[in-house]
Amino acid sequence: HGDRSKQLIDLHEQTVKLYNHILTNTKMGQPALDYLHKRGITDETIATYKLGYAPAQRLLKPFFDERKVDYQLLRKTGLFSEDQDGNLRDRFVDRVMYPIRNGGGQTVGFSGRMLTKNPDMPKYLNSPETETFNKRKILFNLDLARANIRSQQPALLFEGFMDVITAYQAGIKSGIASMGTSL
Repeated sequence: HGDRSKQLIDLHEQTVKLYNHILTNTKMGQPALDYLHKRGITDETIATYKLGYAPAQRLLKPFFDERKVDYQLLRKTGLFSEDQDGNLRDRFVDRVMYPIRNGGGQTVGFSGRMLTKNPDMPKYLNSPETETFNKRKILFNLDLARANIRSQQPALLFEGFMDVITAYQAGIKSGIASMGTSL
């Protein structure tokens, strides 16, 4: 079980790198990068939070297939949705990606914000509950905020990830956010 948790976290870390690369180094990531810059997010902050972009064309499944990652393991990541026939498709499509880390700083899930307006889709889509991602136990940014909370600043609970990130960028480094309504 501990071994599988390690594998799930490793797949999430690989996904963070892929989505961050797409955001910061590709033409298809440019609209998402423009969106973040328009919201006042700097490249330094993008790097700190390893923000990313899940493109409209599904890339993650082929990416892991190329690396011969086990199908049953992929099913347990929460990074895919599964159809009737058991085919896996990327869960996050055309979304700005916010990695969600546990208290130890390991990526265990994502929140994806819709880039193109679509009334039929939720604005924010989070990873589902998995072995490593329990919404009730996760506070966004706790890994980065912890040292500041310990030393001098009180913990500040914000409503959303963007609030935490913009506050961090402005020097308020003890912000955290709960996952949805789980508080």
